[in-house]
Amino acid sequence: MNKFAMIFRLTRPISPAEAPHRQAEIDAWVKDVYARDIKIEPRHFGKTVTEFAAKSDGSIAEEGSHDGSFDTIVFAEAPSERDVVEIAKLHPVLRYGMTVEVRPWSGPRN
Repeated sequence: MNKFAMIFRLTRPISPAEAPHRQAEIDAWVKDVYARDIKIEPRHFGKTVTEFAAKSDGSIAEEGSHDGSFDTIVFAEAPSERDVVEIAKLHPVLRYGMTVEVRPWSGPRN
């Protein structure tokens, strides 16, 4: 099995009317993914606590906290890149203001 990360980014707020439908569709998507024998492990990020950036003089500038978007990473183990791209394209959040990026990943020592 190959390891991938699907990175989900919110591009607009989810309306209260959309929220119940969105979750039901995600639940159905998860069942479909498991039926394809693809393992997934989601991780949700909260609001940004703080960000840092290097300044031209070499010092570190703290950018502060911000609401930002709520991002999610779904780690997946799939037989092929084609398989994980296919399930990413089927994810219902694409209709609810999110983008999905697919990348292969490995541990720091691989």
